Amino acid sequence: MSTLDQRQKAKERVREARVQTVAALDVGTSKVACVILRWDGEAPNLRVIGMGDCTSNTGVRGGTVADIEALERAIRTAVDGAERMANVSVSEVVVSYSGGGLRSQLVTGAAPLDGEPIGRREVRRAILQAMEGVRCTGQDLLHANPIDYALDDGCSVRDPRGMLADKLTVGLHALAAPAAATRNLVVAVERAHLAVDKIVAAPYASALATLVEDEMQLGSLCVDMGAGATKLAIYVDGGFAFADTIALGGMRVTADIAQGLGATFLAAERAKLAFGAAESGALGGGDHDLIEIEQVGERGEFSKVATTRGALTAIIRPRMEEIFEIARDRLSRTEAANGAARVVLTGGASQMPGVRALAQHVFGRPVRLGRPLRIEGMEEANSAAYSTSIGLARWKLDRPSDALRSNGPRPAAEQEALRSGLLSRAMAWMKENL
Repeated sequence: MSTLDQRQKAKERVREARVQTVAALDVGTSKVACVILRWDGEAPNLRVIGMGDCTSNTGVRGGTVADIEALERAIRTAVDGAERMANVSVSEVVVSYSGGGLRSQLVTGAAPLDGEPIGRREVRRAILQAMEGVRCTGQDLLHANPIDYALDDGCSVRDPRGMLADKLTVGLHALAAPAAATRNLVVAVERAHLAVDKIVAAPYASALATLVEDEMQLGSLCVDMGAGATKLAIYVDGGFAFADTIALGGMRVTADIAQGLGATFLAAERAKLAFGAAESGALGGGDHDLIEIEQVGERGEFSKVATTRGALTAIIRPRMEEIFEIARDRLSRTEAANGAARVVLTGGASQMPGVRALAQHVFGRPVRLGRPLRIEGMEEANSAAYSTSIGLARWKLDRPSDALRSNGPRPAAEQEALRSGLLSRAMAWMKENL
């Protein structure tokens, strides 16, 4: 073998060693989806190599486990479909948490300095001080993200290492979820013979998938409108600063149509997808255009009756407006919202005509429709409905500044450290990242 061939073989071996495959499991109300992605360690884009989902009886309501056996079956179905398509076997997954009860906390910690340039040790001390201020009784801490650093209570800096000051202060965003909800989620996944690598908050994942770097730096709100819940995430100055969940989504709109027009749920969903709009005239044509919808008669019989697009819009608009108004009110309770200059809408329910205009009216800020970025392989993965799934993989591969990197199996030494609490988890992360 020539020297040139040997070098080529060596390069191929290095490239193969860099290739990472990650399985993302998005546990939603209307759909449990598994996406398997591959990244070669160099290319900017992720390649989707397998997708599978289960859209019937997921066992989830409003993002929270309601039937653990049904969820187990849904997980098995979704993962099996993705494995067959990708021709790989999955043993570990990154899982989304879409339920309610998320609690964002902004805490600060400070470390005195000795006159030497700031290094890893000083950054660690400041983060540990901030972690001591986190309160999450009855909750599991999902994320702890440093969002800003300040020198001597003054100038804010992105990376303080190598700088001089008398004191280093760090601002930390901690996000917790109800312990019972996250543990039931883990149980359902493990019953499907899978290990949980990490539970990632769904709004955080959706933001990672859809926001561009400028939007993260300038400040943006990501609104992920799913079937059972609407998830909110704020980025300010490049840092993940807030998250919340509203237990209203596209299925609530469908239920309103079914109730308002006396239709079956399936017929209401079809009418929403085919003719629904959040604003008059958003679909084109007139509000008086006739459409047919299947109704349930007084004796339980099914019959098709005519209604108008305007009547359908009159049912949809108030509910969509209510969701955005609740989101706006939730944001008014956090200072982070002041830094969100624009809104990015994603999720399946955000694709309805007129939603963007309605959101812009309610929030009073520029709004764009977002979908997963830097994705190759399968066109379906570019849909806004898969923003959370792609964001889960982004979290795993891009390694964001999250002091709680993993929920899954760890070396024995780290397992022992975990028993000491959150500070040990932060220390384990800092040993790996700083």
